[in-house]
Amino acid sequence: MEKYASVTKEKVKNYICDDLAFCILSKLPLKSLKRFGCVRKSWLLLFENHKFLSIFQNNFLSYDHSYYDDTSLLLQLTDKDLCSFPRDSFEDVVKLDLPNPFQDEDPSLWVLDSGSITGILCLYHSDKRFFCDKRFVLWNPTTEEFKIIPESPLEPVSPYVRDHDIPLGFGYDHVKNDYKLITGACFFYGDYQYYDGSPDYVCYPEFVCDYEIYSLRSNSWRKIDEDVSFIPLHSRVAFVSLVAF
Repeated sequence: MEKYASVTKEKVKNYICDDLAFCILSKLPLKSLKRFGCVRKSWLLLFENHKFLSIFQNNFLSYDHSYYDDTSLLLQLTDKDLCSFPRDSFEDVVKLDLPNPFQDEDPSLWVLDSGSITGILCLYHSDKRFFCDKRFVLWNPTTEEFKIIPESPLEPVSPYVRDHDIPLGFGYDHVKNDYKLITGACFFYGDYQYYDGSPDYVCYPEFVCDYEIYSLRSNSWRKIDEDVSFIPLHSRVAFVSLVAF
């Protein structure tokens, strides 16, 4: 009986309950957490556990990232070149391979200026004029997972045509636990002339701009009926009800 009690006590001593393990793992940097996936199958599937994700996200958001050891900076020179390097040094530069979610022969993806939100980047695809062509994707460079955002269903009113979108901001809604993307949809007058590459090309078409917001939680778009401050064509910031995106 004493031997059985001793063995049982030893097993208990070597056992870590899931709640305690979750608490410890949720405070690790994402890269370290991915490496620990080889220890136990349940740890490999942590990102499918909604309870753990909630704990991990809350811990991540509570960090003072200006002093967080795992912080790195991103530098994008072209639509093909994205690099990551430590925040305090230009050494140890790592080239990141951008995904090709749309299976294009010559993909052209840019990181939205909002930067990384809890490790997630919002990428937008540009056309030959370097305008956003309504294709967006959320990408986690650490896990290499991505999600294609469905195209907005907003239709133009004749005689206008929807030409391109202006990606304005990507952020996290703490209240609703949701990631959101805000864009401006540009509708040009139907017979306007496209840019032809000529240095003498001049065109100031009549256009209107509607603003939309995408919710990851509902995986849907909705038009913003509130007043949106005037946004220059190349801006990357929008203000809705005094909230910046």
